[in-house]
Parts: sequence; C-alpha cells; structure tokens
Amino acid sequence: MRKNFLINYLALTCILSLSMSPAISYAQDHNVARAGKKKEKEELEIHKSITNIFDVKFAKEYKYKIFPFQFNNDSVAYTVEIVSPMVKKISNNKNIIVKAAQTFGSELTQKDAKIILERESEKYMQSADDIGGTVMVNEDILDNGFAGKEIYITYTDRGKKYGLRIKVYVTNFSKVEQVINAPISNIYSYKSNDFFDSIRLHDGITQKANPLGVGWVDYTAKNKIFTVTLPPVNSEYTPNPPRLSTKTATSEILDFEIKDPVTEDSVFYKATSYKSKKKFGTNSVKHIIVNSHLSRFVNGSKIKKLATEESIIDGTKILRTRLIIAPNKKFPGINVIFVEAHYKGNTLVIQEFSCASRYVKSDLHNTLFSLMKFHPDKYKAPE
Repeated sequence: MRKNFLINYLALTCILSLSMSPAISYAQDHNVARAGKKKEKEELEIHKSITNIFDVKFAKEYKYKIFPFQFNNDSVAYTVEIVSPMVKKISNNKNIIVKAAQTFGSELTQKDAKIILERESEKYMQSADDIGGTVMVNEDILDNGFAGKEIYITYTDRGKKYGLRIKVYVTNFSKVEQVINAPISNIYSYKSNDFFDSIRLHDGITQKANPLGVGWVDYTAKNKIFTVTLPPVNSEYTPNPPRLSTKTATSEILDFEIKDPVTEDSVFYKATSYKSKKKFGTNSVKHIIVNSHLSRFVNGSKIKKLATEESIIDGTKILRTRLIIAPNKKFPGINVIFVEAHYKGNTLVIQEFSCASRYVKSDLHNTLFSLMKFHPDKYKAPE
C-alpha cells in the first residue's frame, strides 16, 4: 500500500512552516511543559474559520489554503487546511494542523459518520504501520454530540521520538481533523491540550448567493459545438481535468468526475455532441438517449416509455429526463441519471449526470447543465 497518507502531514508541516514569516520569535522547546505544569509563554488565540465549519485556537502566524465549491445557486462546500507553528521557534516538526472538508450531498447520518470515522482510522493505522510507527491510542470520542476518533501515533525520525496526535470529527456536512505533529515532550503539553479542547464545531453548509461558475474554467469541444464551464482542478473535489475524446468522425465526448472528499463517492458529468446529415427530431433524440446513453446503465427495452419534458429556448429544442436504477456491479455507486439534450437542425448535444441518490437535492446536475453553451453555428469538422 502507498505510504503517502500519514507522510503527507509530515511533508505539509515542513513545507508550510518553512514559508512562514518569522515576524514573531517562538519559545524554545525546553520552555514547553507537560500537561498540568507550567504554561508555554505564547498563548494560542481563537480563530473563526471563514468557512463557518469550526472555531479553534492556534498561533498568530499561520498558513492556509481554501477551496470553495459552489454547487448550486446558494450553497458552497469548502475544503480548508491550516498549518500553524506550535511554539515560538519555527520548526519543521512542531506544528498544529486543522483540515476540514464538506460534502455537497445530503446531510450526513449517524451511520455515515461511523463509516467515515472507521475509514479514517483505518487509513491512519495502515500508514502508521507503513512508517514503522506505533499506535498508542485509537478510540471513539464525542464533542458536544459530534462523533469522533482520537488517535495517537509515535514514530522515530533520525533517532528522535516524535508523535502525531489526531482528532477527527464528523458533523452533519463536514469532516474536521485536528493534528499535532511534534516531539514526544510536546504532544500532551498545556498548549496541545488547549488546541484540542478549543475546537467548536458548527452544523450546516454555507449559504452564499454568488453567480454560478465564478472562477471556473471553460472547455470547448474540438468540433466547437459546445462549451462547458467546470470547476478548476482541486486535490479534493476535482483532482483531474475533464477528458475530451472523439467518439466518431461526427461525435465528441467530454467526461468529468467530481469527488466528495467526505464520503469518498464520485459523481460523473458527460457531454456528447452529434452531427447528422438529417435534422434531429424528438423521436430520434429519444432513440439516441435510450440506446447510446441510458442503455449503459440498464437494458434499453425497459426504458422505451421514458417520461420526458420538452421546451424551446431561442430556437433550440431542449429535452430532459431522469432515470432511477438499482446499483449494479458496473456502476456500484450510481442509482440516478439525469439527461438534458439540446438540439437544433442537424446538431445535438446530450448532457448526462450520474450519481447516488444522496446528491440529487444538491442540484449540481442543474448547475452543470445550465453552464453548457450550445453553439451549433460554430461547428468545425475534425481535421
């Protein structure tokens, strides 16, 4: 198994602490006492996360990165990472880390929380084994009703003993991790305990009515029939750019995957263009939807009577439908497929969004569908 899960924290603290400005001098290690003894000279300060996921204490100096994912007209999910030096002397292995991510699906249940926490625990256990560390603590915890895990791992680096003390919580939309990476003498110090005890977790998802697609990236098909606007590449939600491929000489496909960093599910968006010698009509479009798109998920004969909605905007005909299926071995996490077709004359674009039922109310499918620009007049034959 790859050894990067736990080691990523060690690398993260090294990179970010080296880049911090040393405007404040940090206390020496020997001034840091064990819990219940003399307090460290530099107190931590309460900080309210701009994501509204948590409030927590850390030092005045810190580095953070944040990614907002606005998945519908008024809801934003965030991922955020904060690294703050633990004591006054900046050091690669004496840091506080807070990491949070939000689901863009439905509210998390107690069952979901248990699955997420067990998965996180297993990752840390395996990674501790990979680096030759020892798991000292791995137990369930609660914080104001929020379920969590507390984990403590010791390891040796160049002959010196270090520890990773971790608390992971799940709220109704978020996963929040607190981590201290420090020498053994710092792990249960007053300041360490103050950091862990200071966390205040908040329910909910941020409501923010911004125009859709702000900061997103346009991708135009090679044949110029359509342009889609998609989130930029991000390590949590969108780790890979869209993939453009040619289906036939007159058809092109764009595939895009969006991941949920909390549940680790994926949803899938696809846009496919068609150029025909004949004009497209309602029946021919339905035939293509059933036989070239939905038949990938279920036998085509079972969806011949598929219910559809039709409309016309500026001369472009639009056909919409939705299919609910039972998950299968080929698509284990998919049970809902949304389809929207735009056609005019002999040009057609079919958008497809497939997901688990927990993502239906997110309205992400309508967000992506609404940002597609259909411009058949710009068609350019492939070279």
